Amino acid sequence: MYENLHASQVVTDYERQQLDREVERRRFLRDHADQIVPRPEAGWRRMLRRAHLLGRGATAEVRSGRAVRGGIATATGPASAR
Repeated sequence: MYENLHASQVVTDYERQQLDREVERRRFLRDHADQIVPRPEAGWRRMLRRAHLLGRGATAEVRSGRAVRGGIATATGPASAR
């Protein structure tokens, strides 16, 4: 069959636009790095972190529901248990 040049040109333009957006986003993030504040952990991230810790043979404190984070003991159980 014959090559469809228009379709390949449209895809190339789209990829170029995506790349331009990515470059602009990276530049913006680099220029405003001092304004980026990390969000607190949400439920899914905490759950995955605990599952990862338990899968690696975590300490008894994590298994029992007590974890030390930044030198401060924090409860890791459900809110109703606190």
